[in-house]
Amino acid sequence: MPKSNNEAAVETQQKFDFYFLGLIFTVLALSVQTAKFPSVVSTVFELSAWLSLLISGLAGLSRFEGASRQYLAFDMQDELRGQRSQIQQNALNMSTVLDVSTGKKIPVERALEEIDEKLGRVQVKIGGMERVAGMKYRAERFGFLSGVCLLMVGRGFDPVVQVFGN
Repeated sequence: MPKSNNEAAVETQQKFDFYFLGLIFTVLALSVQTAKFPSVVSTVFELSAWLSLLISGLAGLSRFEGASRQYLAFDMQDELRGQRSQIQQNALNMSTVLDVSTGKKIPVERALEEIDEKLGRVQVKIGGMERVAGMKYRAERFGFLSGVCLLMVGRGFDPVVQVFGN
């Protein structure tokens, strides 16, 4: 069965995220393995690049770890919306619904209020998760770019000094 555009987009983004995280740690590993420290200035840039790449990789791992919790929260939100819709449909025919947790019948209005309250809490939680994930995403991208730039300066500093003199 063909995938929906949304499923294809999510899958493509996930593949890119895995690739990018692998790239970060690969660049870090290669830079550590091929490191030479000819001068103090290049050493400072090289070590700064390593730190930046390490922070970038750890931010990416942390973002992936939080993604499963985000999906669970989105699932809970969808479930609550479904329950709310079902109660609203049943409200046309009856004035009370069965509260499964207590086994008692409660007024439809109260049931809707309880679901709205739960939905509000879940949405606040999702909003917080999205903010944190966004910060981790920016840290991952910025850390990678700054790490690569610092690495280029660290590796290129001494050759440039040799070519153009002191």
